[in-house]
Amino acid sequence: MSAPRFVLVDDTNPGIKYDGPWSAATHGSQDDVGNFGPPFLSTLHAVNTNAGLSYSFSGSKVSALGTSKVQTLNGVTDPAWECFVDGVSIGSKAPISFSENNWVLCEDNDLADGQHVITVNATVRREQTFWFDRIQYIPSAGVSLDQSIIYVDSSDSQINFGSGWSGLRGIANATSTPGTRLTFDFTGVSVAWYGLVPGDFPIGSSSAQYSIDGQAPVSFLLAGLPSQSAMEVYNQVFFQSPQLSPGQHSLVVTHQGDSGKTPLVLDYLVVQSSNVPTVGGSPPGGQGSTTPGTTGSSTTTTSGTLVNGAPTGTNTVPVDATSVATSGGSSGGTNPGASSSNSTSGGKTQVPGIVGGIVGGLALLLIVAFLLYRWRSKRRQREISSEKALPLDDPSHIISPFNDPLGPRTPVFYPQSVPSDQYSYSPVQTAHDGSKHAHMRQYPSIPNSSGSGTQTPASFPASSGPPSSAHSSQQAGSTTPLMSKAREADMAAAAYANPIPPVNGGSAQIAAPQDDSGSQRFVRHEDSGIRMPPTERNSVVELPPMYTPG
Repeated sequence: MSAPRFVLVDDTNPGIKYDGPWSAATHGSQDDVGNFGPPFLSTLHAVNTNAGLSYSFSGSKVSALGTSKVQTLNGVTDPAWECFVDGVSIGSKAPISFSENNWVLCEDNDLADGQHVITVNATVRREQTFWFDRIQYIPSAGVSLDQSIIYVDSSDSQINFGSGWSGLRGIANATSTPGTRLTFDFTGVSVAWYGLVPGDFPIGSSSAQYSIDGQAPVSFLLAGLPSQSAMEVYNQVFFQSPQLSPGQHSLVVTHQGDSGKTPLVLDYLVVQSSNVPTVGGSPPGGQGSTTPGTTGSSTTTTSGTLVNGAPTGTNTVPVDATSVATSGGSSGGTNPGASSSNSTSGGKTQVPGIVGGIVGGLALLLIVAFLLYRWRSKRRQREISSEKALPLDDPSHIISPFNDPLGPRTPVFYPQSVPSDQYSYSPVQTAHDGSKHAHMRQYPSIPNSSGSGTQTPASFPASSGPPSSAHSSQQAGSTTPLMSKAREADMAAAAYANPIPPVNGGSAQIAAPQDDSGSQRFVRHEDSGIRMPPTERNSVVELPPMYTPG
């Protein structure tokens, strides 16, 4: 019974709608995971948080495949996934305890033939990575397969096996007979051979060759396992044809080994159904070389080598019809992950614009900073200028001295160190009605230097206010003391340096001391106005005005 042909939808197909922060994995970065071979076309989409994807198709069977790399802690698997078809859950396939590519995440083999939408939701709990590889489905009859990648199983009735071929455990076909042939007619632009390397056959390397449309045959290597105890490997690309012209083609493969070497095994063929670009670069396990007969082709091929013990021939990597476009958008129509070739070229074309934008932004910031600095500097200069340029004729800026309504006064200079028994004082008299005779204040009479007569200081009106201290010999009920003994002594001491002229024309003089370098004199001010200190040798102690009580 012939197996149905599947359509393979690679993760780079723009028909896949990605929802979440998906990104395209580095090409080939997961090729060596497990023994199920590299991901299809060595491409994957990855996400490390909760996300989803969806794809619309018309068919009767569907499955989603990816890389199974999970951790289980306290019975919880991370990451986990669940699939839906038309909003109805179809569950998920349980992961295995070790990492593997090409793992079936979920499948539904009993769909009503028609239009459907498959959705895959990933749940990531501890920043693990969920890896998505591809979707494959059996298309409805009449669906156009142009620009599609077709999976043709080894049990397909259109594959013609010559003598010497036999089934291999129900999953593949194999031969160890020299000269055995296989033929396959297909419509498309390329074909690739996928096989496995069994562990229950000899492991010695062998070879085979293929020819398309009668062209010169191309040899490819059949490398056996590295040791008899090594695990067998699956999904190995034995060869990939060069790019062909669209239309009918005939493939002929001939085995050149023998029973003492590794066999030639066919698992499935992959046919590209129309002329679409292919991914540049080599498939895993080989170095790039031009396949003979590939005139004008941009396909990159590889010489056969061993990958994880698996044989590969002289191969060309196929790509689905949309591998050169961005790979699927989000549910809004945009796709956060793009193919590596597109992201590279897009980055190159955008570099000048990005650099220009950064330079322009920095220049603008510098200009704004400079203008702000200039504005602040000018503002400060204006403030300083306004402070220096205060108008001299503005009365608000001039401090006027106190103007005594009684006219100018002559300050009285008190002697410093005359003994208290050489002078007397007269207190302010109080009238019988309790009022003070405030027009005259009497100051002490000081003997003159010759011992005869006294000199009396100039008189001036008394100011109102309490005295600074009380006299020890106060007369009860009739007098108010003017000053204390200490102040009287200070006043008398001032007479040495500045004798006071007598009131009645007397000529008494007080001789100044021989050494007046440390002498002081007292000046009594009669108002609180501003005075500039005089330039004189002796220091001056200024006393506030004296006031009478009451």
